[in-house]
Parts: sequence; C-alpha cells; structure tokens
Amino acid sequence: MVFLKKYFQYILILVSTIGCTDKQTEFNDIMYVDNEDVLGKFDVSDLVESIEFIELKEKEESFVGGIYKFFWQGGKFIVFDRFKAQKIFLFSSDGTFLKEIIKIGQAPDEAMQINDCWYNNDRELEVYDFAQKKIFRYDTLYNLKEVVKSGDMNIYTSLSTLPSSDRYVAYSSYNNPPYKEAEKSYHNMIFLDRNLNILGTELSYDKKFDGVNWLTFSNHFFRYGDSLRFIRAYDNYIYTVSEEGITKKTKLRFSKSEADEGDLKKMMSKNLDILRRNDLDPNDQHKFLNSSVSLLSPWFEKERYIMFMYSNYDGRNVLSFYDKKNKNRRISTRMFSAEREYAMILPYFVYTDPDPSIDTFYGIIPGYDAEMYFTDPNKFNEKDWDPESFYIVKVIFKNI
Repeated sequence: MVFLKKYFQYILILVSTIGCTDKQTEFNDIMYVDNEDVLGKFDVSDLVESIEFIELKEKEESFVGGIYKFFWQGGKFIVFDRFKAQKIFLFSSDGTFLKEIIKIGQAPDEAMQINDCWYNNDRELEVYDFAQKKIFRYDTLYNLKEVVKSGDMNIYTSLSTLPSSDRYVAYSSYNNPPYKEAEKSYHNMIFLDRNLNILGTELSYDKKFDGVNWLTFSNHFFRYGDSLRFIRAYDNYIYTVSEEGITKKTKLRFSKSEADEGDLKKMMSKNLDILRRNDLDPNDQHKFLNSSVSLLSPWFEKERYIMFMYSNYDGRNVLSFYDKKNKNRRISTRMFSAEREYAMILPYFVYTDPDPSIDTFYGIIPGYDAEMYFTDPNKFNEKDWDPESFYIVKVIFKNI
C-alpha cells in the first residue's frame, strides 16, 4: 500500500539518536518482542465494537494534500498538512470543514514554517514555527490568543507541554549549539519555560555527530494519562518525561538483530561523511542501518495493553499488540484486519485518546486508495468513495 508506506515513512530532519545517561535512571520494565514469528495478517474482528468512516469534506481553496499529524479533540478533528497545503485545518465530528487555523504567510497571525503542533494541559492547541522560532497559542475555540518568540538560536523538531505544567520539552536536532559555551557535549532534549527560555538539557551526544542528517517521526511524545512518553528512532527504550527530567521506563528486547547503543555509535561514526551529505536519498543515506530493528512511531499505551510499530531486520514494518498481563496475547503482524463484518484491512492507527481507559483509535484512508483496504468488493461498494477526499477511520474496540 503506497499511501501507508509514505504516511509512516521516516521524514528526513536533522535529528539524533545518540544519547548518554545524563540523569536517567535505569529502566524498570522489559518487553520481550519475538520479531521472528511475524504473522502476515491478524483478524481482530472479535475485538472490534464498531468501525465508522468519516469523509473530510474540504472547502474550495482549502484542500488537504496530505496528513502529517492528526487529533480528535473536543468533538472536532484537527488535521495538519505540513508539506502540501502547509496549513492546519479544523473539521467537525461529521467531517464538515470549519476553518483554517493557521497557514503560511506574512501576516502577524501566520507562520513562516509550521513544524509541529500539540495540545497543552488546558486542551488548547499550540503550533511551533521552526523558522521564526515562535509558538502560536490558541484558545479552545481556535482563536489566536498569543504568540511567544524564542530569544535563542535553537531549533526543535518535536515539542510537547509537560504534564501538570506550563513548561515544554523539546526534541532537538544535531544543529543546535551547546546549551552552555563551556560544555563539550551537545543535547537532543531541551527543557523550556513558558516563554521558551532554556531551563535544562538531557540526552547528550558527542560533538562529532553535530550536523549529521538523521531520521525522525511526526510525533515523538505521547500522553498516557498524566504521564508523557518519549520515543526516538533506533533507540529501543521508551522514556518517561517530567519536570524532573527523563527516565528510562521500558526496554524493548527483540529476539533478532537488535543493535545496542554501542553498536549504533560505531556504525554512525563510520558513516559520518555520508550522513552529512544533503544530496542523497534518505533510504540510501541510512542503508547501513537496514538490518537493524527500530521502534517506530506511534506508541499507544492503554491500561491493559500497548500498540506499537517497529521496522524489522528485513526492512518491513511490523505492528505489535502487547497485553501487559497475558503473555499469550502478544502479537506481531504485518497488518490488522476486521474480516467478519467489515471485510477490510485496517489502516495504521495515527491517534488515540490519551485517556488510557478509552479504546478508540483513528486511522486515515485516502479515497483514491480505499478499494485496496477491502477484501470483499461488495463491502467497498457499500459506500460512495470520493477519490479526492481523505477518510477518517474510527475504530472502537471492546473492553480488551
């Protein structure tokens, strides 16, 4: 499925995965993942309560060209098209277009380059402008209420508000200068106050890696109730982030081709010249990592189970369902399906409610590819699919 591959394909941004321990504590949980026994397809019909298809009804001159990031908040859909329309859109619960929240432009309420967006603890949308080093803050009605500009030269790839705080945590690229001039090491994680002043750093890396091109996701931070999880490419730890710093929460232990931190550093050190080139295709630039297993985004954690994805040693993406209590319900598969009532392959999920008790997940299907998701043409033909539209697939699971 071309769209699925493109949607979850790594995005080439200047980001690192080389970390030192800093203030991190040792991880307190190990998840064993059998990445050799991978199913081609796993039918979750017994677990599905309902599936709903919601067409995003775009307005003329406000077309969505692609979906980089997606939220369901307060009965509305928020769609971030980073690369084509370069806008953030607001849709009602039935997919009706409501407004453009922000776009690229020269006006005071417009951005120069929209790189990330998230919800703060007051359920208000915040948008990061990479180029102007600004954060646009909106109220719950999506009206702009203030703009904050950073006073330093740092640039960030992914940001989030810290739980129960008005402070931020940012995942940074390899191009930022040291936090303090006397420091010899550089850092991937930066803690910021409400006005974007630097408060502290974590995840240090050696200066020799400065300026390399690396791989990142559309989202590195995931809420789990009142906790904030953090993940990054080719690092098989899941971290918890708070005002106190970062801790290693869980270690993913794969059965085959797992590269540890030392191996990764050695491989990167041997390929520094290649990693600094800007004229190479990302897949060619990072092919020395092809046989290594890596956690991918997103990371969805619920009260009883976890859903996540990883890139396997054969280069193919694998979905994993991990029951926290029942070892017999831990599955690795290329795809999930709902055959019995819906006769379809489920799209990759891109969002779930941060409340760990709510078992609702959302995926996205482009209308022009919709037929590829159905195993029975009659089921596909039950709906009039518009090839020019995107469809939200809302999947409600039973109490798993």
